[in-house]
Amino acid sequence: MSHIIKRLYEDNVNGKISDERFMELSAGYEQEQRELKDRVAALQAELDKSQGHRQRGKVYGDCPKAP
Repeated sequence: MSHIIKRLYEDNVNGKISDERFMELSAGYEQEQRELKDRVAALQAELDKSQGHRQRGKVYGDCPKAP
């Protein structure tokens, strides 16, 4: 994602895109990057929780079977 923003900046500096367009696109990419970081953190927390359960002996095979 940072590579995309860097390229966008270079295009702006070289006059390939306007300042206004650069601001719109970079704001969108930065928002997407924040959302992806939040999602990664949430998924990592779920994984850590799952691994914690497994380490305490609560593996999937120990779960009661559905009728």
